[in-house]
Amino acid sequence: MLFNNKKILWIASYPKSGNTWIRILLSRILYNTSDINRLNIPIYSSKYILEEFVEYDISEYTISELHKIRLEVFKEKAEQSTKIYPVKIHDAFRIRYHNLPFLPLTHTYGAIYIVRNPFDLCISFSNHIGKTIDETIEIMSNSKYELARNIMKYQIQLPQKISSWSYNILSWITQKKIKTLIIRYEDLFMNTYKELNKIIKFINLNISNDKINDAIEFANFNNLQRLEKQYGFSEKSVYSKMFFNVGKLYYFRNVLTLHQIKKILKKNYSVIKLFNYDEIL
Repeated sequence: MLFNNKKILWIASYPKSGNTWIRILLSRILYNTSDINRLNIPIYSSKYILEEFVEYDISEYTISELHKIRLEVFKEKAEQSTKIYPVKIHDAFRIRYHNLPFLPLTHTYGAIYIVRNPFDLCISFSNHIGKTIDETIEIMSNSKYELARNIMKYQIQLPQKISSWSYNILSWITQKKIKTLIIRYEDLFMNTYKELNKIIKFINLNISNDKINDAIEFANFNNLQRLEKQYGFSEKSVYSKMFFNVGKLYYFRNVLTLHQIKKILKKNYSVIKLFNYDEIL
């Protein structure tokens, strides 16, 4: 049961960690989605949702002004929703942003944080951003890394401070403001039913096993790949041939060099160890 307006469920992760997969599963369960291009789950950085709300051109607004509007938009969305309201986010967690709260905590139910091993992630992220593996390793170690930096006023998203892979994870799993369920991508891959049930229990949903199995079948990698080939996928990067591309675990073993593996390990050892990713090497 939801309490008052606390309905926002943050689907948080470092990019290419399985955020989309979780959103497709939840969208199928909550909204009976059959179109992967219409998940009904917004990203917190989107400017489109702000423009819909205010109904006028926001291109001349400063980031500070847009963030103030964003807080109000997501509060209102939560208040209007009759059920849990999932929102995608890649930003590292923080309390303040432009002298305002970063997130509408008064309207937040909780967060699901998805962790993926940095070795597979590095390859996927490299394809997504059009960088070499070595360049991507450096990006994943950059504590100042941002997506959609405020370079052009007509950019479709607000800046997202991603930070490094390790810091992004630690910022969410150590914060005390939002109750957070941690899901490992690898566990979701190996036993989708078990991990999805953890999520359903976390958000207090009362649904049938048939509904759960339907969502798992719909979000099956082969089905998603088929749908993308047939209809395209709006979240696919211009640098990638396919968004749903590999669908395997630990394929880094056939792609990364020993030097690259050691470099990722050295830069992220404590978090790799925390999630037992040292055991996959």
